[in-house]
Amino acid sequence: MPDHIYCPMVKNFLAIFFSVLISGVLVTLNFASIEHPVENSTSPTPHNGAVLAVHGGCFLGLEERNKLMTGALENGSNHDGIDLVVAYFNEDLHWLNEVVQDLQRLDRAMRVFVYSKHHDTLPDYVNLTFPGTFTRLKNVGREGGSYMHHIIHNYGALGSCTIFAQAAISSSAYGGLKRRKLNYVLKNLHRCAQEGVVGMASERPGEKIVFDPNFELTNFQGTTGDNYAHGKAPTNDLNLADPRPMGEWYSTWLAFDENSVRIRQTGLIYNSIFAASRKAIEQHPIKTFMDIQRQLLAADNTEVGHFLERAYLAMFATNKSEYMTQK
Repeated sequence: MPDHIYCPMVKNFLAIFFSVLISGVLVTLNFASIEHPVENSTSPTPHNGAVLAVHGGCFLGLEERNKLMTGALENGSNHDGIDLVVAYFNEDLHWLNEVVQDLQRLDRAMRVFVYSKHHDTLPDYVNLTFPGTFTRLKNVGREGGSYMHHIIHNYGALGSCTIFAQAAISSSAYGGLKRRKLNYVLKNLHRCAQEGVVGMASERPGEKIVFDPNFELTNFQGTTGDNYAHGKAPTNDLNLADPRPMGEWYSTWLAFDENSVRIRQTGLIYNSIFAASRKAIEQHPIKTFMDIQRQLLAADNTEVGHFLERAYLAMFATNKSEYMTQK
């Protein structure tokens, strides 16, 4: 199979099966249900087998996709634009085109990374007009696992600002709270470089969620989509953190914050929708993210995932951040 598959072929023959000869074995791939190896490793070496890349509505060949994954743009320069990372299962992604159009008005280079934990669905990317990659991951670790995976595998080649978002932006839960949180991030993206992180902590801008070092969570009820609307969201027992409660976990695995001074100042954040600068992320050694990722991969729903969700402001805020000056 040629490295590069051109747009006309994609648009006109979406249902065609492509045959690829791999080590003498003929493997048939159906465009509508392409399966990729599941990433189980926390190795920082970028993997090559679990990514489907698209650019301008076309699938990229191996060479072009590798350039995209390592941060090299078409002009050969390092990526100093905006990255959008989406943690996906099988949610409605129609909002993605709209958000990308908003970001494109900023006249900055951008890339989109969608990490899927549902192996039976493939979003329709044919009409996208921006660079992006679609990566399948094992369904463990919540959205935090997808975020850590992205940081680990792009460490040293991140965009100057990365937006992290759950795919359920269109969820009706709490009056469309996730969409409002994403809108807040987009509106305040200019603060990312100087302040390190941007995100609406609670339900309204300026609200601070006080850090409780004794916080623990043994089970969790989701609030996404139809389950929320009909009051049928399942309750899941969590794989418990070690150590716990949150204060002990935080001081153990994010020891840069001596005596938890920063997290007490910034407070917590819910919903895992925020933007962080490359400098803010890479102030932490890659080992920090790998250690957290190992804990997230222990189960499909972990207490660590909920601790991590709450800690993003403290992890990435600079001393110039409004989160560090709020009362």
